[in-house]
Amino acid sequence: MGSRDQSQRLRRPRTEFLADSYYWSGSHERSEELARRATEVGGQTHNVEALLRGGGWRGVSLAAMGRTEEALEVFDRLIETAEKIGRSPVRRAVDQTTPTLAFRDLYLVDEARRRNEQAIELVRREGQYGMPGMQAEIDLMIADLMQGEFGRTQRDVATHCGMRRSTARPGGRGWAVPAGVRPDRARSTDGGH
Repeated sequence: MGSRDQSQRLRRPRTEFLADSYYWSGSHERSEELARRATEVGGQTHNVEALLRGGGWRGVSLAAMGRTEEALEVFDRLIETAEKIGRSPVRRAVDQTTPTLAFRDLYLVDEARRRNEQAIELVRREGQYGMPGMQAEIDLMIADLMQGEFGRTQRDVATHCGMRRSTARPGGRGWAVPAGVRPDRARSTDGGH
């Protein structure tokens, strides 16, 4: 590959990252298309990041479009591929937690919980970088909120996130809760209004 080809390749946006952006902007069809392309190119060029990130974004995009069965198949293939190519345990834990957003969005909370618990066990067993384990713990708290387990969530937020009782409310009765959790809690307690 010549230096001009290399320079053009480095300036070109990576398809799997574009899929990420399109997903979060709500353009799920475009995200799925880009993610599928990233996965195909990643497989052909042996680019592990494109292959697996593309697979993750393809799965969540399919789930967001209501194509649940396809999404589940993509996620399962993603995990199988990660295991076959010998991903490090910490990266396999990331691959386990990737689908949980989609499972929660589809109210498949038990499946999200199962995959997060597997990721936590993998991180604990291997004793490596803990970010995937921490993300899985947070995901479990969100699952608890969705299932009405407010007391457990309150306890776990304090334990896992190092949170203390908030003094923002009179008498310091509240708990500080991560920002992304409050909307889910509100929807589950007030009927979504």
